[in-house]
Parts: sequence; C-alpha cells; structure tokens
Amino acid sequence: MSEAPDEAAPPWPLWTIPVALVCTVVVGSVGQGVVLAIAGVSISDKHPPAGVTVGGTLVLDLALVGSALVFARLTAPLRALQFGLRLPALGRSLKWLAIVAIGYVAVGQAYGALISRAPKDQLEGLSANAPAASIAAFAVLVCLIAPIAEELFFRGFVFGAMRRRVGVWLAAVISGLLFGAVHAGGGTPAVLLPLLAMLGFGLAILYWRTGSLLPGIALHSINNAIAFGALINWDWQILPLAVGALFALAIVLGPIAAAAKRDPPVALGH
Repeated sequence: MSEAPDEAAPPWPLWTIPVALVCTVVVGSVGQGVVLAIAGVSISDKHPPAGVTVGGTLVLDLALVGSALVFARLTAPLRALQFGLRLPALGRSLKWLAIVAIGYVAVGQAYGALISRAPKDQLEGLSANAPAASIAAFAVLVCLIAPIAEELFFRGFVFGAMRRRVGVWLAAVISGLLFGAVHAGGGTPAVLLPLLAMLGFGLAILYWRTGSLLPGIALHSINNAIAFGALINWDWQILPLAVGALFALAIVLGPIAAAAKRDPPVALGH
C-alpha cells in the first residue's frame, strides 16, 4: 500500500474542499433558519419538535451533496465514477468491509475502556416514546439519507480530491477528522468525536481498497442503524431496520452505479 498520491483520483483542486465546506455551513445554516421560521420555532429553543429537527438535518444533508456536486462540476464534468458510485467486486468488498468493521469495533472497545461512561448521541424530538411517524422519519434520515450524503461529500469528494495531491493515508486522516468535526454541532457528545473521526478514516480506506463508495455507504448505514436502535432502546428491531435500509440503498443507488459502467473514461489530467 503506497503512500504516494493516487493518480487515479478525480482531478479536483484542493481549494474546492474548504470552499465547499464553508458553503455547506452557510447554506445549511440559512436553510435550517428557514425551517425554524416556517415552523415558528425560536433558534434558542433547546427542544424543537421532531419535524423541525428532521427538516433542519435534511437541509444540511442536501447542502453537503449540493456543495460536492457544484464544486466538482466547476473543474470537471460530473461522472458517477469520480464519486465512487460504481458496482464493486463482491468478494473484495465483503473482505474489506469486514476488516474495517472489525477494526472499528476493536478501536471502539479500546476507546470506550479509556472513558468512564460513554454518553449517547442525541436527536432532539426522538425517544422510545416518540410517535411512530417521527421514529420512521428519523430512521429514513439517519439510516438512508445521511449515509449517502456524508459518504458522497467526505469520501467521494473530500477524500477523492485530497488523495491525488497528498496521498491516500494523509487524505484518509484529514477526511476522517473533518467527518468527526462536522458532527460537533449535531448533538454528538465531544468525547465521541474522536471515534467518529476513526470511523471516517476507516470508511476512506474502505473506499480506496474497494474502488467503490457503496461498501462504505452500506457500513455507514449499518452503524447508524445500530446507534439509532440503541438510542430508542430497540432490540430485535435493529436487524430489520438495518436490512431494510440496505435494501432501500440498493434500490436508490443500484441503477446509478450500474449506469456508471456506461460512462466514457474520465481524463485525469487538467
């Protein structure tokens, strides 16, 4: 595994990364403000309704995807292949998905032993006693939309742009740190942010070793399904949630990845 810059990566310049991040924050913040205004909720309200939390988070996810697509398009034609939206080799994908998943669990266990009591993530408006419609909306957001948006931006765009310039390992570290940092304002306790950064690093390596974003999206979705189920004290329901999310992801992304095979080759030069 060489640490040299990856010449097979998309030719997006490094400046697009910080600018896209700033645009995401600005657009996401404005969009969330609009959601609050429509709902008639004050920005100082520490316990907004579930619909406001879902709407605000959806706006941020859309801002992530929009920023990645806009700034990638500024420097090169958009291709699904450049974002890693391709069908991967099954055997290789399962192998590396297992390696990254086991590694992440092991690191998580070790990290958990270093802290006295790991707090849980929080989603305002979500609890075990929340209405079924709220739980369903949060489940779609957390297990389906968020994995697609975050993987497309942090692995497909950020890691994709950086690995060509600074090498795979440094790109994986930086994209992982950014992935952890962006969750700081989303209700994730600070003590859990390093663990999310480690997950981001592992997902970048998974993308690199499989050549596809799909295994990472799948693992991200499974991780979110487990965390979501734990948050509302689910037990056996976690398995059908994870399987259902993977099935939905296959329906949404399968045709895009299959169509990517018909894309013309992408020129890697400027």
